[in-house]
Amino acid sequence: MYPLAHIGTALIIGSLFYVPLSAFVIGVLLPDILDKSLSFLGVESCGRSYGHSILFALAAGGIAFAVTRKKGIALAIALGCLLHLAGDSAGTVPYFYPMVDYGFGTCDKYAPNPGYFEVAMEVVGITMIILWWKWRSKLIYLRDRVIKARGLKRVFG
Repeated sequence: MYPLAHIGTALIIGSLFYVPLSAFVIGVLLPDILDKSLSFLGVESCGRSYGHSILFALAAGGIAFAVTRKKGIALAIALGCLLHLAGDSAGTVPYFYPMVDYGFGTCDKYAPNPGYFEVAMEVVGITMIILWWKWRSKLIYLRDRVIKARGLKRVFG
């Protein structure tokens, strides 16, 4: 998945729950920010390494809690990282890197000629962002009605 598709997915899913959206979107982008930077700097040969692991999601949540002392933000960042992994699961995702060697060798770092699937995912992402912007108040209203009707409690505060 590309950035806009990750952002669109995070906005819609985050709106359906009491997730701090800014932290959730940051969390969903963090794996690519880390791994693409490491790849660009030549530290890693592939754009999926440390940031695309479950260990990174836990570490990002822990660091967020240490900095902010807010469980909701820390959990939103960790869940955003995990949502990113779910979004990328169509390809090879190194869930347990660096504990398990996935033998990436070299890979196409930046996909200079994206295929139809990649372009379609970005179009879907843009569409999700536009739909979220247009209907965010309705999503929040629906979420609140469902939670109230079922007698559920808010998870994020």
